[in-house]
Amino acid sequence: MAGRLTGRTAVVTGGSTGIGQEIARRLAAEGADIAVADIDPADETRDLVAETGRRFFSDRVDVSDEDAIHGFAARVRRELGAADILVNNAAVVVLADIDHVTLDEWRRTFAVNVDGPFLASRAFLPDLKESGSGRIINITSASYRTPPPPFVSYVSAKGALNGFTSALAANLAAHHITVNGVAASLVRTAGRGEDERVLLRADRADAEHQACADAGRRLGRRGVSRLRRRRVHHGADRRRGRRKHAPLRGLFGVGALSQRPPVQIPRRDGLISILT
Repeated sequence: MAGRLTGRTAVVTGGSTGIGQEIARRLAAEGADIAVADIDPADETRDLVAETGRRFFSDRVDVSDEDAIHGFAARVRRELGAADILVNNAAVVVLADIDHVTLDEWRRTFAVNVDGPFLASRAFLPDLKESGSGRIINITSASYRTPPPPFVSYVSAKGALNGFTSALAANLAAHHITVNGVAASLVRTAGRGEDERVLLRADRADAEHQACADAGRRLGRRGVSRLRRRRVHHGADRRRGRRKHAPLRGLFGVGALSQRPPVQIPRRDGLISILT
């Protein structure tokens, strides 16, 4: 039986594991062909998509590299056709107070978490315009409203991504492209060890980690649902009617992931695995 997204192509950045993988799996289950950009191999995601019978393409890409993301977009067009949906999920996080964050760590966090969605949106913009009902979904974070203490650079970058989401929604409304943000709370994801996208300081005190978890518990469901209600729907969405494109609302299981009660994420070799 055809799914609600049959005939569409969805691009997911950071889709090799965790939240991005679940997004890719759910989109495929609804009929979309899937392209994944990630610095790690996406073999497991490929297998999950294959179970749905949908086409799959992936490449190892640093989303903060303009040439790399444009090259990836060209390869997706050759393999799967023009993209209809872009999910900007790739992210890095540094666990450190402001007096411990290096300038390189700060810049890297913004490069992936803010420049990445900007570059990917530009790279796939011709496809989304051609689609006539393009969709951009930015995975932001509920931590912007109640920041865990050691996440200075991460929360700052997610705040910038929130602003980019609102501005881009207004900018692209005339092209019938909607831009939305999904704000997740702390989510338990698979550990990655020494992963470039999880730039966490191993020497941080356990007390700071506990403070982070406590802040997440205080945030709870209300923080997530409040941000989800604030998703932007500018002119194009109102004129064309929300019902017509309803399949993308609450579709890929991110809502279910993000609204689980926040969990204390166990320290493993000094690392915390949080991608969003």
